[in-house]
Amino acid sequence: TEMSSDVVVVGAGIAGLSAAVEAATLGAKVILVEKEAVLNSSTTRSEGFIQGAGTQFQKDNGVEDTQEAFYKDIMEVYGQEPTVEAELIEYATMHSAELIQFMIDNGVVFGHLEAISKNPPRDVPRNHCVQDGGSGITTALYKSFLDKGGIVLLGTPCTQLITDGKAVIGIKATNVYGDDITIRAKATIMAAGSYTANNELFKQLNPKQY
Repeated sequence: TEMSSDVVVVGAGIAGLSAAVEAATLGAKVILVEKEAVLNSSTTRSEGFIQGAGTQFQKDNGVEDTQEAFYKDIMEVYGQEPTVEAELIEYATMHSAELIQFMIDNGVVFGHLEAISKNPPRDVPRNHCVQDGGSGITTALYKSFLDKGGIVLLGTPCTQLITDGKAVIGIKATNVYGDDITIRAKATIMAAGSYTANNELFKQLNPKQY
């Protein structure tokens, strides 16, 4: 089977679904493939906490916070780690309120706020806790994506990237029926799983746990 799209996304967790929703919102034709036959990502199985600072949800719940403070607090805890990328943390924290609003705009319902710890610098309630846990994230984003005209192929693991020189121009996949599917796309987004499935990489990035 041959298919084509503007964007193909591999993986239906929070990263892949968010990318797919955003691309579809911007008018792109998007196909998302997921190896599991149901939504069963690490996001779906998580407790459904999304951190954010300076959000409207915090203000509505009487919490005064800023993205600058969020960045400072994270760097205070993890800044000495050799693998920490400060620029990436800065980007994530400075866009965290935008992320929370994106979730709300696409149907995710937050129930309450929690702090990671009672002790500073992690005592500010920044965990935006989703009703129904992690499944509340993926179910909402999945529905939003379909509502925007997105195409989802569940039970269809990506088996190969299609390249043209150094450029990735699509993927090959196989569904549960054994059908081989070729999807050619202008952009390919890989969001195919948490690194926690790679024991070697997990140990490398989390040395304090070993």
